[in-house]
Amino acid sequence: MGEVVDPRSASIDGLIDWLREKRRQDPVSRLSDLLAGLKFDERRIVDIACIDLMQRQRMEHEVRVENYVEEFTCLRTDANLLDLIDAELCVAMELGTQVDVDDYVRRFPAVADKVRELVQLEIGAEAGMTSALIDVSSLAVSIDGAGASAGSAVSSQSNDFSIEVLPSDAAPRHATSLTPHPVDVPDWFVGDQCVASGPGRWLIRGRDSVRGVALALKVTQLPAQLSAVQAKQILDACEVASKVRNPSWVPPSVAAIQQRHLGVIRPWLFAGPWQHCKATQDHRAQLRNLASVAFAVESAHQVGATHGGIHVENLLMDHEGKIQVLDAGSSRIGLERWLNPARRHADAQQIASLDERINVDIQDMIKLVAAASVEWEQEWARDLVADLRQIATRNPGKACGIIGQTLIRCADFDAPGRSRSVGSTWGGQPRSWRKRLARWLTNEG
Repeated sequence: MGEVVDPRSASIDGLIDWLREKRRQDPVSRLSDLLAGLKFDERRIVDIACIDLMQRQRMEHEVRVENYVEEFTCLRTDANLLDLIDAELCVAMELGTQVDVDDYVRRFPAVADKVRELVQLEIGAEAGMTSALIDVSSLAVSIDGAGASAGSAVSSQSNDFSIEVLPSDAAPRHATSLTPHPVDVPDWFVGDQCVASGPGRWLIRGRDSVRGVALALKVTQLPAQLSAVQAKQILDACEVASKVRNPSWVPPSVAAIQQRHLGVIRPWLFAGPWQHCKATQDHRAQLRNLASVAFAVESAHQVGATHGGIHVENLLMDHEGKIQVLDAGSSRIGLERWLNPARRHADAQQIASLDERINVDIQDMIKLVAAASVEWEQEWARDLVADLRQIATRNPGKACGIIGQTLIRCADFDAPGRSRSVGSTWGGQPRSWRKRLARWLTNEG
């Protein structure tokens, strides 16, 4: 029986579908074996190799650029090799895998300069951001000091103060006019405006006086019965969260606990609430946004970090249309969960275990999808949440990555334009793999 899709002339969508079906039937064979008996031009082999590399890495297969170069001699030219490296970098960023430029240079010394350019394009300045968490050795003095008011647990009815929308005529105020809060800040942090406050909570917009970049300071009151061990564990969780490298994860930069208040400094985002933006998006765009969140959370879980409070108020959409996950380790809701003394078999002197915290994130991720999918009219949407729950049950600890892949597949399944003409995608001057991939991901061509 002949192929329904001819991979030699199919559009990018058709080629992706064709190769995905091939891999369903045979997930482990070499790509050259899958293509046996078919003749392809050089550019089409490059594209098939890039797609296969990305799909298999999403399935956690141990494949790299070198595997494909060994199979196809045409991939050894500098231009084709760089396309493959570019695809590997793309999927690494998507999955939250840390990119080591020195490793790529060692692997591909003949194109070292071009590799450095590719890595710089992919990870930008984010990979160079380092955390400056305070020394926790002085923590006991801070948390044992006076100053915590009675009944310091924050009401669960109030929000996380994560939305960063300022009126257009808002004028920064001098730091001395800010609402007082109980956490000392570093000398280089200059507070400009308290944009939200409530009982035991403050969100302050400021800047780094040395680098001039915009920053946010979030202060959250902690329970009066907080132990020294719990306080240290909270700061440890912030430190691990600062090491996550994913374009959708906004890491904390500095964290401190003083007088039973957690203060966290992180980058300030000029962005809008995702819950407002999604009202204008179709279900495919929402699925891709939610997949980005899932991949960001999975990248955190892979390094032992957790968020704690993934909900719509902690999701922003930046001016480039990319979703951002805020307040890792400093979500009021998350802190309440981590410190909840009613947890079964829990040590009252410890915060929730890593496994418990990862499960909280997974359940939050499923709730996000459930809330969004209520408005989707597609037939498969009715079963989606049940499918995600099964994924969580069968894959404890690593479900978010599989959830992200599932959401991407749902978006691909409903992608329009599957019958587009070959010329609209493949005609003219060949585009770089990154540009073709970007157009596919945004359904632009």
